[in-house]
Amino acid sequence: MGPAPIRIIPPTEIDADTVQVLMSELTSIDAGCHVLIDCSEVTFMDSSGIRAIITESERQSTSGGWLRVDNPSAVVRRLLELTDLTRFISDAAL
Repeated sequence: MGPAPIRIIPPTEIDADTVQVLMSELTSIDAGCHVLIDCSEVTFMDSSGIRAIITESERQSTSGGWLRVDNPSAVVRRLLELTDLTRFISDAAL
């Protein structure tokens, strides 16, 4: 069993004005880690949040790590479903 995933709690609204807060947290994590973004309290997310998830997932996976969305709120789950990105939802949240 590997190291415990690093858990990130994003802003409650993820949009063009707040995504940099999330990206700063994510990019401070070394590549190749296991990262969970706890989206249980997210009430709004637009394409900025989607871009952050995809970008950071690619950065982690190229070094053997991964990124998953954990505890997605209904808003986040619906957005991931609409954009065919449910692969980012953690197994525990399915």
